Amino acid sequence: MASTRAPLLALLALLCAGSARAQITLCISEGNENDCKNALENAYGTDDQNANEYACIKRDSDDLCLQAVEQGDAHATIVGGNQLYSANAKYNLAAIAAESASDDLGDASYWGVALTKRSMCATMDGNAVGGPITGLDDSLRGKKACHTGYRKTSGWFLPVGKLADKGLMDFSKWVEEAANHEPRPVRVDAETVEKFWDDNVCAPGKTAYGPQIGANGEGELYGTIGQDGGGLCKRCKTDCTSNSPYAGYDGALHCIDDEDNNDITGGDIAFVKHSTVRDYNGLLSIQTRMTLWASCDAGCMTLFDAEGNPTKDGDQFRYEKCSTGKSASNAMVVKKSFIGTSEHTKLMTAMGLQNSNSADVPANSALKNEDTVGLWSDDTNKLYKIAEPATDDGFKSFFTAYDSFREIRNSDSGLRVCISGTATPSTCEAALKDAYGRDDLSFYCMKKSEAGCLEAVRTGEAHVTVVGGNELFAAHNQNNLAAIVAEQASGDLEDASYWGVALTKRGNCATVTEEDGSSSQPGGDITGLDSSLKGKAACHTGYRKTSGWFLPVGTLAKDEVIKFSDWAQEAADHNPPVQVDAETIEKFWEDNVCAPGSTENGPLIGGGKYGEVGENGGGLCKRCKTDCTSEDPYAGYDGAVHCIDDDDGNQFTGGDIAFVKHSTLRDYNGPNLNTAKNQYVGICPTKEDGSSGGCMTLFDAAGNPIKDGDQFRYEKCSTGKSASNAMVSSRGFVETEEYTKLMTALGLNNNEVANVATSTPSVTAEETVGVWGSDTKQLRKIANPATTTGFKEFFTAYDQFREIRNSEFANNNNKDEVKVCVPRNDDSELVRRCTDVMNVQYGTSELYFNCMAASSVEACQQGIKDGTYDITTLGGNGLYTSYEEFELEPLVAEIYITGEPVSYFGIGVVKASQCGNGLTFTGKNTASLQGKDSCHTGYRKTAGWSCLLAPCCLRESSQRQCNLRMEMCGQMQVPVADFFGRVCAPRATDDGPKVNGEIWEPLCELCKESGGSDPCAANPTQEVNPYYDYTGAFKCMKEGSDDAPRVGWVKHTTLDDYNRQFPSDRQSVADYAILCTDGCRAWTEENYKDPKCNNGESASQAVIARAGYESSSVGGKVKTALLNGGNVKLAAIEIAGQENFFWSASTDEVRDVSSQPFEDDFFQAYSEFKSVFNLPQGGSPDAKGSVDVEYTISFANNRPLNEALEDSIEEDIEEEARKACDAAGTACPDADFDGDVTCTADCENSSRRSLLATQVKASGTVKNVVVNNDVSNS
Repeated sequence: MASTRAPLLALLALLCAGSARAQITLCISEGNENDCKNALENAYGTDDQNANEYACIKRDSDDLCLQAVEQGDAHATIVGGNQLYSANAKYNLAAIAAESASDDLGDASYWGVALTKRSMCATMDGNAVGGPITGLDDSLRGKKACHTGYRKTSGWFLPVGKLADKGLMDFSKWVEEAANHEPRPVRVDAETVEKFWDDNVCAPGKTAYGPQIGANGEGELYGTIGQDGGGLCKRCKTDCTSNSPYAGYDGALHCIDDEDNNDITGGDIAFVKHSTVRDYNGLLSIQTRMTLWASCDAGCMTLFDAEGNPTKDGDQFRYEKCSTGKSASNAMVVKKSFIGTSEHTKLMTAMGLQNSNSADVPANSALKNEDTVGLWSDDTNKLYKIAEPATDDGFKSFFTAYDSFREIRNSDSGLRVCISGTATPSTCEAALKDAYGRDDLSFYCMKKSEAGCLEAVRTGEAHVTVVGGNELFAAHNQNNLAAIVAEQASGDLEDASYWGVALTKRGNCATVTEEDGSSSQPGGDITGLDSSLKGKAACHTGYRKTSGWFLPVGTLAKDEVIKFSDWAQEAADHNPPVQVDAETIEKFWEDNVCAPGSTENGPLIGGGKYGEVGENGGGLCKRCKTDCTSEDPYAGYDGAVHCIDDDDGNQFTGGDIAFVKHSTLRDYNGPNLNTAKNQYVGICPTKEDGSSGGCMTLFDAAGNPIKDGDQFRYEKCSTGKSASNAMVSSRGFVETEEYTKLMTALGLNNNEVANVATSTPSVTAEETVGVWGSDTKQLRKIANPATTTGFKEFFTAYDQFREIRNSEFANNNNKDEVKVCVPRNDDSELVRRCTDVMNVQYGTSELYFNCMAASSVEACQQGIKDGTYDITTLGGNGLYTSYEEFELEPLVAEIYITGEPVSYFGIGVVKASQCGNGLTFTGKNTASLQGKDSCHTGYRKTAGWSCLLAPCCLRESSQRQCNLRMEMCGQMQVPVADFFGRVCAPRATDDGPKVNGEIWEPLCELCKESGGSDPCAANPTQEVNPYYDYTGAFKCMKEGSDDAPRVGWVKHTTLDDYNRQFPSDRQSVADYAILCTDGCRAWTEENYKDPKCNNGESASQAVIARAGYESSSVGGKVKTALLNGGNVKLAAIEIAGQENFFWSASTDEVRDVSSQPFEDDFFQAYSEFKSVFNLPQGGSPDAKGSVDVEYTISFANNRPLNEALEDSIEEDIEEEARKACDAAGTACPDADFDGDVTCTADCENSSRRSLLATQVKASGTVKNVVVNNDVSNS
């Protein structure tokens, strides 16, 4: 949104300060500036003692040093832990080099470990020892904990983040109590940790912001020590400051080892790093350091030898598989724009990292004098180069604990605002606090690119960001975000929008509608926004600007005045290639165009302007005045008007038409105009009847818009109407308390429009604050923000933007088409958005993705088999039937935990308060479940049906020995409804639940409680059937009561998916239990992986294609594109909010599975699924089926095969069918055999004798029966 000129000039000034030589400046928060400079000059300087190559500046904190780097006052600083997270997450900085002190690690990192004594462990290395701690799980609750300090890395961020990620520490549960704590509020993570340990904790020290929040927002200690103490201090010794004997690595270890005969001090478990035991600098009372054990995800493990040295299993250190996480060490951070400069090369060369991935740091180097120099840590012995430093993925690959840090930082009770451009987080926070700050609403600003901000909002890292134009279109189209508040700058408009207009001088038009309504003929040849414009000289505000490009170009394309497909090949063949819309416009104006500037990927592919200025120029630049950049005099609104008005005597500059917005003439602030404002007229679009639009006088002499009655003329003579900049959020945010607080602060809770608040600095200082635009006067609340309809009613130029976006894929005839099947023919918006997203995310110069609707999953499968479609994504049952019935194959599969197999676990979950001995549910057994209400993801869905029933079918041969009764397996649809109380198992397949593929009401009885409009539909929207699919089954279970308890059959990731989908209804894992054959257990990884607790392991969702597709040229390209190096494209997760399409919400990465055997390898549950799908079909009280039978009947003596014998045999068959019906509990008195009874080869045929036979064969169909084994095996 803002100009990049200011930071560029600041950087140039910094690099060139003093003289022609470049000086590199580092910021320190500890030590002395002169000592820092001398150490750098001695270690990294040249032989020239007068070079003055390095400088140091000092700030009061690491955070202020980060600000200094972000604002250009320093090139680099060195930070770790919390501030290293902030460097990337808040200030958008890059890490280029990191320190390492541990010889046993091959990178710049360390591992966190949770240490305890032998007596506290339930198991050690798999052997029972009898203690209470079973792992990093709920068994820790109420134990005595020793943290190195509040918000320290190994002592807080790693363990607390991990326990929060497991759902054991639920921040959302304690938000209100933290905010209302007396005498002062406390940070949510501090309150949560205190409650988890039941006050039995020592986490000494404070940060600038916590754990307790002082009167002026400063951090204070939380709690006091001793028996009557609490907070984070009760178990500390002496005091709770960073000077406490229990503070730091050695202090935390001393905390669990101290034998001071004081029951109120010390603890059971210490959170430290992997090298703490080896490097411990005190005296341990324990006989040997080897008896300190580590608590793992499950059980305990010995990690160290008698000297405290880490031990290995093969080539792997044991702490790598028994840790609280891995964290990055301290690192040097810089602005991303610094990377690749000569100064960056010089610095990396000086550190020995330009051509090497690591470099030693001499033992006597002054750079390691941390207290006096303020650079690398005292124990640093090696530096490591960070790979791909300019990318967020590169940072996260190095800073592997990023998610743990984010989990805690996001617990802070502030609204997270993402900004971009030249704005700074500190200025943003100051402005928002002054304008909108309240006791219950604070602000935290972070900086990223505009695309990075959209991704941050999508993933929940940020709550809101403000975008406009193309980014606003992408917010909805690619990221499924909601626009919630819009800027309003123009007093003549009653909504948050503006109109685009095409201006030209009166004399260029064939006809003009004058102010009084009369028509004049000035003598020109422009007849409207039509083909008469071809070859004219055009002035656009800039390439892909809203009024200057998207509106007019989109309108010309929509009206088919221009066709992108005509120039797609030429755009691709251009050297270098250009975007199709750029090439099309150049050709339409016949080179007579000025559309200055560039985007990240256009007009040249990869970014950059297209063409040169002047007589010999071309592309989009020929008619520009100087350089065709965003600084060209013809750039922007005023520039485009200046372009058609400029009388500079140069026949090759300037133009005939300017594409601007409706207020440009009135607000014009450029060079003096040579033509009166009312002599500029608007060029109107083609009329609905197809006639030319002509031209129209739109403005008076002052540039004020003219009205016809109550309507401004530009409304009927425009290039289109566009939304203004808007604040966007996730759709779920609209339902949260934070949304209500924000609307109240903005003055929009009970109002549609509110004036922008005044503040210092101003919230409209766009270039420094990064929130509202500089001309914003009012804010407008957007109606129905969480709906597609609401967005399009606000963003009325959606179709024009889509035309331009789709021009990037216009060369379809020369690309391989990939037909993606969408198994929903009732959602055209999903299909359109699928095409948009798949092409933006995965389209290439060779591949075009075309999403197409089908009526059902089965229709997709059949269509892929016969070539109508190429791919779709399916899981569970869909994967099984794709392989078994349609001979399809998986290409790429989802992975839900990085490094884990491509699978998930089906589980049964209930409310924890209802589960346990003597309670409603006692585990996965008949007595516990029979008669209870049951919530299934859907009929014959994986976790909610097949995984539940298949183990029952395989486990026992006797129908009466299965825990859930074999009737559930033998006659599925009737007995499931009978075994449980009310059932919600919506959905119909081609062959069930009724034998004709229709729904069956008893399986939807409980679904009616959802309030959806169609409780049996396989549609997970909240309006239609909110109980369908995984999160729906969980919601169904959650909404049960103590009087009517429910069980939900879901998968192990469902709770995370639910909380992501419904942030306003976030649930705690501690409130739910998994049903196991031996009782109820906590919802943890070690439990859901236990066969006693899960209902089977199923292959994860995967992309499927017909057999042989992967080995084809096109199929190989598709697989490579979708794999994307293993990284899932976020925009392709839950396209348009559709659960599990294209990728599901739990997906961490993707993996190639095309070479894996399907049966019992990729699809681990193949045998279980086969057992369910091979069950004989059943009937139901209102739908009977039929079965083919074949009898061979033997007779002791030859008997005549006559009509009487045939009738007798048919009656016997029908009687057997009726008996089978009775056995199944359903009467079928109208069973009817329709077939033939014939003699076998033994028949004797004679004209004089009856037909005689020793054997008779009966073949045919018995209709109107409940089909079962007795009949089908007859």
